Amino acid sequence: MSYRYEIQEHYIHVTYHHIVDALDIIQLTADQAFIDYFRTLKKVLHDFSNVDDVLINMEGIQQIALLSNMESNFTEELSAIIIPKDQAGFDRVDALRKLIKNPSWKVHIVWSIDEAAPFLQQKTVIS
Repeated sequence: MSYRYEIQEHYIHVTYHHIVDALDIIQLTADQAFIDYFRTLKKVLHDFSNVDDVLINMEGIQQIALLSNMESNFTEELSAIIIPKDQAGFDRVDALRKLIKNPSWKVHIVWSIDEAAPFLQQKTVIS
């Protein structure tokens, strides 16, 4: 596994390391404990800033989008904050954001934890 996650007060913080591929993201989204926190907190920070490399092509982005769109049937609202490693990562996240069908799923791209802070401090209102 090239990730670990920690549960914070208002969000899940996923930190990636080494080399990340689409299978890593798919494995994370299949982790039942992660899913339970995800559905409750409805906010997740994905931090790719310290990875060695990200090996996710457009096919992988489409697979992740498919899983995200399926999950949006169960988690109607979500705020995802993503810190990419570089411009290529920004482009991948932007492509993913465009494939998300649920307008209540917000994907924010930031360049640092400092830029992510305003999104993370807002408590998600669970209705």
